[in-house]
Amino acid sequence: MMNALTTSVRAPSTLTGRAMIYVCRAADVLGRGRLRHPGRTAMAAGVGLAFMLAAGAAAQARISLRAPPGLSFVEAENVAQLRARLDETGGRRLMVYVAADWCATCAKIERVVFPDSTVIEALAPLKLVKVDVTNLDEGRAALLKELQVAGPPTMVFFGAAKQEAEGTRLVGAIEPRELVASALKAGAQ
Repeated sequence: MMNALTTSVRAPSTLTGRAMIYVCRAADVLGRGRLRHPGRTAMAAGVGLAFMLAAGAAAQARISLRAPPGLSFVEAENVAQLRARLDETGGRRLMVYVAADWCATCAKIERVVFPDSTVIEALAPLKLVKVDVTNLDEGRAALLKELQVAGPPTMVFFGAAKQEAEGTRLVGAIEPRELVASALKAGAQ
């Protein structure tokens, strides 16, 4: 069982590029001895260096988000594993959550939406399956095709009949109320 949802924090390339420009410009001015505004030059160098350090640290950071109490995900890496997860439900509803470490919207869902108390309550009766497409291999690609999913984040709900519950699929950024509505609608089918 997977007890933690993991996401990576990536620094935008524009931030790193801007920082490099500040540092290079400051070095150029200092190297040529043209210090019209020594305070501004030093400040630009300092700001550039701070941006570079922050961007580098953020690019290397990995944030491990614990699944809130009551939410426990199992993984499916291919179509056969998903079918096995559906067979294991014993008549319970199931939600498939397609995510990736590089997906910023997934990180927000895991940080803001999943911990919401109404979401935890609505998802408690469901079996939760995560499909991690961070490293998209042949099995996961086939699983995405089977589910007709373009990419993360996507949530697909299956009713007790092991069929996708009509009108419950969620794609992209969502709010807790949308997730709750889909979970409850899947339970009615």
